[in-house]
Amino acid sequence: IAGTVLAAIVGVGTGAFAIGELFQKMGAGVTSMYDITVISIIVAAIVALVKEYGGIEFILKLIKKNINGPKGGEFGISVLALLVDCCTANNTVAIVMAGPIAKEISDEFGVSAKRSASLLDIFASVGQGMIPYGAQLLTAASLSALSPVQIMPYLFYPMLMGVSAVLFILFRRRQA
Repeated sequence: IAGTVLAAIVGVGTGAFAIGELFQKMGAGVTSMYDITVISIIVAAIVALVKEYGGIEFILKLIKKNINGPKGGEFGISVLALLVDCCTANNTVAIVMAGPIAKEISDEFGVSAKRSASLLDIFASVGQGMIPYGAQLLTAASLSALSPVQIMPYLFYPMLMGVSAVLFILFRRRQA
């Protein structure tokens, strides 16, 4: 509510729109939220179906048998986020879908909630930035008249972000 009020004050105050247009702008904002609302509902339904039919338990067993300790838990969460992002091609959807699984992994292997959330965000973003069928590379390709595959060798930021995160997992000192 505060954001809406402040945006209205700034918009009218700077002359970006007249006070009579205020409700039109607010309506347009609500309308633009339609897509994300539908996506959120669909993701929630998919996660519920995956959980109901044992998909989350399957993924948990698969990840847990290959990891142990906090470092392993962090790598498990990282790989989970990366793979789910590659499957969904949307980092927000990937984070929402992987969240419940990451929570169980973090609880079992002693990974803090903040750390787990950061890893989900970082590795979903790494995946999103590097997949040739993701929105970022498709947009860049359309703007540059190149194919997404031609752009991939120059994806320094997502590559460095992934490498930095892996190094931080490997070499971070644990508090006793």
